[in-house]
Amino acid sequence: MSFERIRNRFPEWSPACPSEWRPATREQLDGLQEECGALFPPSFVEFQTVEAKRTPMGDRAWDGFGFSSPDAAPHQRLSEVVRTARSYGVKPFLLPFHYEEGTFWCFDTRRSRPDGEYPVVRCDHMESRHPDGIIDGNHARYVDFMSWLEATFDDL
Repeated sequence: MSFERIRNRFPEWSPACPSEWRPATREQLDGLQEECGALFPPSFVEFQTVEAKRTPMGDRAWDGFGFSSPDAAPHQRLSEVVRTARSYGVKPFLLPFHYEEGTFWCFDTRRSRPDGEYPVVRCDHMESRHPDGIIDGNHARYVDFMSWLEATFDDL
């Protein structure tokens, strides 16, 4: 999976990040990573700092996605998604990047691959069946950010 493959599959789609927004910088992400005590996976950092200005994401992902652009509205900022998740008690090993209808899409930092990528899981802070809040089932887990990003087009 690659950003180029997504661009080639969906050439009619606009880039995820609005054209008038400045891209995020690595320094901005570094500050948030320090605050979170965890590292974002390389594919997510690349998306935030470069690819969001050229690669699309599906409609079902745009609302609630945490962008690191300094031009994003407060409710669209990655830092706000993280703060909201922490205020709801989302476990520290779950690094959120998207908030949707009371649930969060998170990187499960307990399961880092050698390339620095993490699986993506859906977390419901109100989930009582699982102590970590991770939801089971179809479309609730992805092997990494790239597979999650490609799946955002599935409802089209």
